[in-house]
Amino acid sequence: MCQRRDQNFPLPDGDIDQGRWAIIAEHPIPGGRLDILIQNSVLQYQCIIENKIKAYEQPNQLNNYGEWLKNNTKDFANHALIFLTVHGNEAASANGHEFFRLSYRIDIPNWLDRAIEKGIDAPAVRELVVQYKYLVENM
Repeated sequence: MCQRRDQNFPLPDGDIDQGRWAIIAEHPIPGGRLDILIQNSVLQYQCIIENKIKAYEQPNQLNNYGEWLKNNTKDFANHALIFLTVHGNEAASANGHEFFRLSYRIDIPNWLDRAIEKGIDAPAVRELVVQYKYLVENM
């Protein structure tokens, strides 16, 4: 989905089914706390998602996250920084670091639609995704 939105979005090298994916919420780093950190050491890939719904960017926030990504290239050669906001806002604190904008209004509902269309076997999970899509569209 991210690469459909922006063809420059860095994807992992190799089959995404390789290795083990770790998803860590509220991961502390010097100068902040990452909302969501996604890592796969086999694919040497990590992605930060900075989630902004009812909060404002802190001074130098995305800059600090970009620096942290840049300094962790020994084990994670490929990386991405996503700025997820209700409207897909531009970040003010990136200070030249590359980041990718996503929005709850457009991108997340489109992604959820694709998941629903592909089929979700468990009826309860499918209903949860449908309800979450409705919630997101009505933020």
